[in-house]
Amino acid sequence: MLKRDAESYHQQSLEIQREIGNRGGVAASLNGLGEVYDALEDYQQALSLYQEALTIATEIKSPQYQAEIWFNFGKTLTKLNRIPDAIGAYRNSRQFYQQIQLDHKIQECDRALEQLETPPIPPSLTRWQKIRRWFSQIKQFFRQLFS
Repeated sequence: MLKRDAESYHQQSLEIQREIGNRGGVAASLNGLGEVYDALEDYQQALSLYQEALTIATEIKSPQYQAEIWFNFGKTLTKLNRIPDAIGAYRNSRQFYQQIQLDHKIQECDRALEQLETPPIPPSLTRWQKIRRWFSQIKQFFRQLFS
């Protein structure tokens, strides 16, 4: 229910921002709507809204909005397993955060990039898992032997 309330809030905000001609507010509202759709797992809609927001943020030359929108692109693209695109989005976000010197946001980008650029370490099998695998292989061997 809260997500739908957030959707309604951002939709109303978008309408008001468009009505009063506040392009920065339109970009922020579209970005907020994108986050709602991301939370609702409608990732394509989220990406579409981010793209529309980014176009406006670029036109009005707002590095803060651009940074925020690129970061959200990165989060959604990661969920879609589009890792190279997500890395590019986080790098773009980082550049804009550097322009406006928001160190804590630069660190967030760095953490996101580190997680995506570092391959996961496969967990090693426990002794019990190795024993179970070995028994399974023996069982399969005897099945084949006596079939």
